[in-house]
Amino acid sequence: MNYKNAKITKYRKAFSLIELSIVILIIGILVAGVTQSSRLINAMRLQSARSQTLGSPVSSIPNLVMWYEPTMEQSFDLNEASDGLEVSTWFDINLQSTSKNNAVSSGTQRPRYTANCLNGLPCLKFDGNDYLDTTQNIGGLRASIFLVISASNVSAGGCCTVLINANSAWMLGKVHFQLDGMANLSSPTGVASYLGYDTTGHYANRNGVLANTAYIYSVVDRGTSVTLYINGATSGAGTSAGNPSGMIKTPTTHNIASWFDGTNRSRYLNGYIAEIIFYDRDLKNDERVDIEKYLGKKWGIKI
Repeated sequence: MNYKNAKITKYRKAFSLIELSIVILIIGILVAGVTQSSRLINAMRLQSARSQTLGSPVSSIPNLVMWYEPTMEQSFDLNEASDGLEVSTWFDINLQSTSKNNAVSSGTQRPRYTANCLNGLPCLKFDGNDYLDTTQNIGGLRASIFLVISASNVSAGGCCTVLINANSAWMLGKVHFQLDGMANLSSPTGVASYLGYDTTGHYANRNGVLANTAYIYSVVDRGTSVTLYINGATSGAGTSAGNPSGMIKTPTTHNIASWFDGTNRSRYLNGYIAEIIFYDRDLKNDERVDIEKYLGKKWGIKI
């Protein structure tokens, strides 16, 4: 190779290094831009959810006694509101009461904050060994409860608790919302059940709930009957029965995502809880529909 060709080769190598550096720089700028855009989109989505929450009919409907919601700044300790971190307290954002019914957990059995959960919004992840306990006594002979949940498959013959009166023996006429497993172990479907009875009380079951799918569950207990709605509808297989003479619904605290009988915990939920709203009266039909519309729009669930 003569001197001229060697010089050209040297320049080409140097030029290639410069080109490579420029390409790397451009890629870095693009990645940073995409990351920044993603953060901006997430922030806008979160702000939109907060606006929907503040503008919702929940606080304007009388007899609200408990409201757990994951997008507001006051819902969690800011030091815990980060993806993957354990949450020790889910704060009650009920504006109708100055006495807050916060839900708490201790030790290692805490749910985790999940930033991009349902519809791109945060929620709490329960891994089958987590729980929260409310701190104020609520309840009565009538109730309206709304829950946004996505649960994993439940084994045949098993069940997992979503919300239940604390320290209650089975079938004592207490508020109890659970998901039951089907007979077929491989089936991804289950049963959503609301129980509020002793041996003469009443209950409602609904079949065909899919695992790993978000639903809006609405329960309206009128004291003499109970109706369980799934995404605003009552269609589908199910059963219900009622006899108010056996009801024993004294105000009490509640367990979330597990059942604590006063001694042991069991029936843990494996899945996600996005929102819980509790009224201590039976809402009118238009009130129920308004809340379901709010939840459906916010969580991207068709009503």
